[in-house]
Amino acid sequence: MHQSKANLRILVGDYEDRAIRPLALGKFRDLLAATLHHPAMLRYLDNSDNAVGHINENFAREIMELHTMGVGRPTLGIARPDVGNPNSALPLGAEWGLHPVLRDSILPLWGRREVAFVPFAGTSDDLTRSHFETQDTIELGQSASGSRDYRSGFMTAANRGAVSPRGFELSARRIGRLMREQFNLGFVDVGGWDTHVNQGAATGYLADRLGELGRALAGFSEEIGPAGWRDAVVVVISEFARTFRENGDRGTDHGHGSVYWVMGGGINGGRILGEQVKVDQASLFQNRDYPVLTDYRAMFAGLFQRMYGLDAAGVQRIFAGVHPAQLGLV
Repeated sequence: MHQSKANLRILVGDYEDRAIRPLALGKFRDLLAATLHHPAMLRYLDNSDNAVGHINENFAREIMELHTMGVGRPTLGIARPDVGNPNSALPLGAEWGLHPVLRDSILPLWGRREVAFVPFAGTSDDLTRSHFETQDTIELGQSASGSRDYRSGFMTAANRGAVSPRGFELSARRIGRLMREQFNLGFVDVGGWDTHVNQGAATGYLADRLGELGRALAGFSEEIGPAGWRDAVVVVISEFARTFRENGDRGTDHGHGSVYWVMGGGINGGRILGEQVKVDQASLFQNRDYPVLTDYRAMFAGLFQRMYGLDAAGVQRIFAGVHPAQLGLV
């Protein structure tokens, strides 16, 4: 529990004295019940947001996540880069690595400086960890605080009909041909990333999905053609990433900070961009997630400013109150 949220600081002592210490060495059922009903946990997991027709999914799901969280990633970790180990990470400089299933799809783009990665990116002001709430936040491009205008948004053409990564390569190639011949802008929702159970590491469920995504993106770059690829900018984002620690089901749960991919024949790729911190216990957000250091709206604002020559007023019409992040992507 993170005591800086809302007014939790005044409740933490009572929570520890009444819900944790007396029951920590007893029956799990009793500990869970005490935690479930304590005002501190009800506030921490936003139970007050529950309403008829608008269920807050965090409360029921995350009350279990908090009690089944593993230590580190004992079954999910990928080995550091090692030329003798085909299942080890692919080196992207001294401190970062790429999943090994992306060796033949994304790594060649990295070598040609046609892909960059922005770690610790996401929705800095949306802490719901709800798929639907955070998807709304991203598609609207509006602050998560205050009222929202659902009639406006920089991604209002997007929809919830997420396709599966399986077979996505064929769709991506088709999109590439359409954009080469007819269209200049497109959005695609790709599902299948909610890896609460049996996520896998170098192989397994997530590895298969990443492999399919990598082949689809590489296929898109081929189908749009050399001229189209030079003018294209492809951004791969997620509403949130996953928890730093593995859970009790050999998976990970809804997190916060993510890694964005930016691709194109004309970008300044081959780099890891944006503010970064060492990933350790001290840097975790709320002691569980990667922090958000580059807000998604700031990143897109900087991209749009460079790509379309927008002045300050133009940027503010899209992302009100946002200062563009100049990451040098284009």
